[in-house]
Amino acid sequence: MLSWGVPTFDALYTLRAMMASRGMAGGASWNTGGWSEPRFDELVRAVEAETDAERRRALIREAHALHNARLGHVTLYHMMIPWAHRAGVRVAHRADNQVQVREIRLE
Repeated sequence: MLSWGVPTFDALYTLRAMMASRGMAGGASWNTGGWSEPRFDELVRAVEAETDAERRRALIREAHALHNARLGHVTLYHMMIPWAHRAGVRVAHRADNQVQVREIRLE
């Protein structure tokens, strides 16, 4: 079982490190199950090279759809990290689970 987060906020981080074929150069270091799909690897390479934001998002959606359709990985749990703070304090719960002091607001 592996717990995974994406500190870069970019889907490519997970596509390459966890989902691409282990034999693909430059990635797949965490694909411990050995899932492999040549078309998926092609999509990862296309995402790496694409500079148009909308086209890149479309490639990422296609890669995720292919991975899901082939059951590349099966999610066992979704970890939630609860936060609490007193009334009158507003702070965003960021995707990277970091507290940024500059983002704390006292009301």
